[in-house]
Amino acid sequence: MSFTERTAWAVFIISTLYFAFSDGNCNNEEKGSFGIIGVFDFADVSSKEAFENAASRHNSKECVPKFINRTLLIKNDSSVSELIDLAQNTPKTGPCFMVYATEDSKARIVLEFAITQGINVVTAISPFYPNYQNSGMQLRYDPHHVSSINRVSSVETKRDALLALIGKLNWSKFFVMTDDEPGSNYFVNLLKESLGPRNLNLTDWLVVFEHEDLYHHFEELGNDVNNIILITNNLLLVKEVKRSDFVDDALSSISRVVTGNGRKGKAFICPKVSEFKRLLSEVSFHGSSDPVQFDQEGKRVPLRYDVNKLEYNEEEEIHKLEHLGYWSNGKLFMEKKGESLKILLNEYPPNVISQPKKRGEPCQGNSKSCIKIVEGQEIERCCYGFVIDVVNVMCKEMGKIPELLFTLDGQYGVYDEVNNSWNGVVSELLIGRGDISFDLYISSRRADVVDFTEPYMPSGIRLLAKDKKREDNQIYWVSYLRPFTPPVWLTLLGSLGIMIIFLWVMDKISPVRGSKKLFHPNSSFGLDNAVCFALALAFGRPADESKPKTNGARLSSVAFGMAMLVFVSTYSANLAAFLIVDDKSPPVEDIYDIKIERPPDGFKYGTIDGSYMADYFKNSKNTYFRHVWYHMKQNNVKSLREGVEAVKSGSLDVFVADHVGLEYESRNDPNCELRVVGEPFAMSGASIAVKKSNPLFIQVSEALQSIKARGLTDYIQEFWVSKYKCPRETPPAQLKVEDLSGLFLQLTIAMIGCLLGTFCHRIFLQMREKWTSNSNEDTDEQDVKQGFSQTETLV
Repeated sequence: MSFTERTAWAVFIISTLYFAFSDGNCNNEEKGSFGIIGVFDFADVSSKEAFENAASRHNSKECVPKFINRTLLIKNDSSVSELIDLAQNTPKTGPCFMVYATEDSKARIVLEFAITQGINVVTAISPFYPNYQNSGMQLRYDPHHVSSINRVSSVETKRDALLALIGKLNWSKFFVMTDDEPGSNYFVNLLKESLGPRNLNLTDWLVVFEHEDLYHHFEELGNDVNNIILITNNLLLVKEVKRSDFVDDALSSISRVVTGNGRKGKAFICPKVSEFKRLLSEVSFHGSSDPVQFDQEGKRVPLRYDVNKLEYNEEEEIHKLEHLGYWSNGKLFMEKKGESLKILLNEYPPNVISQPKKRGEPCQGNSKSCIKIVEGQEIERCCYGFVIDVVNVMCKEMGKIPELLFTLDGQYGVYDEVNNSWNGVVSELLIGRGDISFDLYISSRRADVVDFTEPYMPSGIRLLAKDKKREDNQIYWVSYLRPFTPPVWLTLLGSLGIMIIFLWVMDKISPVRGSKKLFHPNSSFGLDNAVCFALALAFGRPADESKPKTNGARLSSVAFGMAMLVFVSTYSANLAAFLIVDDKSPPVEDIYDIKIERPPDGFKYGTIDGSYMADYFKNSKNTYFRHVWYHMKQNNVKSLREGVEAVKSGSLDVFVADHVGLEYESRNDPNCELRVVGEPFAMSGASIAVKKSNPLFIQVSEALQSIKARGLTDYIQEFWVSKYKCPRETPPAQLKVEDLSGLFLQLTIAMIGCLLGTFCHRIFLQMREKWTSNSNEDTDEQDVKQGFSQTETLV
């Protein structure tokens, strides 16, 4: 090594040692100092001492800017002019920071003057103070221009924590009791504003005054109110945080702003207010008032609320406090009290439906938090559906805490005969990953390894298809006849023929023609005229031919015309309806359709792999269903949703699944183009399953019987299956003879009446004619006798 190189290394080592043992480039001039003012009530000695002690701790550190601390004590009897002088003298010392910790509202003059001078203020009191005269809250200071460390009891975060707890308890309605302090009044009003979007209902609000007995009010409520929230600012269940603790943490926060993030030993310039708030957001430590952290606005972030259950033993007159959990950083964490129950799930609407869970917010309504494993990562989602409703009721009945887990492979359980193993829910029940399943459908093969309760939601297998439009080259030559059944058409034609003969005969036998013959030849209404006249009546056209002249024929014509009017109107309405909806129809009618038995080219149908439907077809003793399995197995899907989407897209013509799931998807189809066809077969249903010989089975069965007795199945059917209905157009039913029997009866009565009237008329005329002829003969005989007597007299 040359002399030059040795000299260079020596200079480098000496410089390094000098830098290491001389506090870097730290010296008194560069470190500088900052003025800091503490504003306290005159009688608040503890806060003043905390301020001075914290400043001394900071100044005892090496290589940090020193604090030049000064205190301002506000007396209760200070006048406004004295406070103004005090405020004007404050900036003369050149302070950079202020810790404001006085409760005196007049001291706001000092605070506002400091804000106008650009002093960085950290307040150790809450922004509100009670106004007892107006029973409300007023501001002690403008919270937007200062930083606040007294935010442990923030009404906003307290509201969020309470709402999270209400959601965890699944309370939809609750009763609120508060003390008479304005702070409680303000909190309840803020809470009420947040209930609407969460579908929560505050049923009533009771204010308990200081001299009243709280437990007396509880007794008055009785058993009618189950969910009660007590809100008070006077009940101290945990350690009391004093104002001096906030003052100590305020000084510690400022100290960390000055020395944090590598600033120790470096020059530090008094920051502007916006920059000071940004630097505060980097501060995080555990202080005298519990963990301290600030947001971007310089407001303290409450990190934790404890959730406690208070029990009162009236006989022993003691209170028992039980810790249930805590709320921290927007999340609620509850300690598990009681035995946990691991429940295995798969997403299968409407049994189980999941949606993403919003970060920091609890699941809403009756939904429950559930864990899904995606690429090795646990993802928390919110699950709902009728299975989740059953889980909630059953766990409450058994006193268990539900832990919802999705299966790893998304299957329910298929037996692999090659590897002699199960997959899905059955496999995870057997290996112990889960304790129980609430939506496993019964099959004979599964029943060999797990115990099933009786189904709480019976179901069977049906078919889902998409309505197909009629092809353009497909012609229905007799579609215009569809509104009526063939018997109706035959009856209509028969009645038309009968009416033609009836009108013609009635005109012939009518006695008004002056003929003594039953069929008189002098009528101008012939058979051809009767045909034209009847057809004109049937189609509502005026008759140009000769008309019947007799009263009976005319009365029959009126009855026939009314019947034909109803016929034509009904036919026109039904024909229009048939032509509108006739272009849509499902591709199959049921499982025994010829297209299922012998699928044409391009016709595909399938079911869900690993489901009880697949197991039924695959292992059925019925050769026809095994034949169906041969055609469907290559088209099977992995989930119900995938099968429904395949039908919508056309990749599957028919999807075979359980009745409940298909009805739910069909009724909720926005385009109303899905239709469930066929009658249910292979009846099974959603059941509760546990591993064979699990002692939990007896408890589960008893709990299920209890809730089934309260109408569980009817509730599921009404709320989850029949609640929605797709407004699908359906063709009207064809009219039968029975539907129009009244018209035929009317026409028959009219015809019989006309016949009776005509014959009565003829009999009357014949009798009158006979009586007239007898009278004439008697008169002629008397005239002859009188003539003879006159002749004898003359002789």
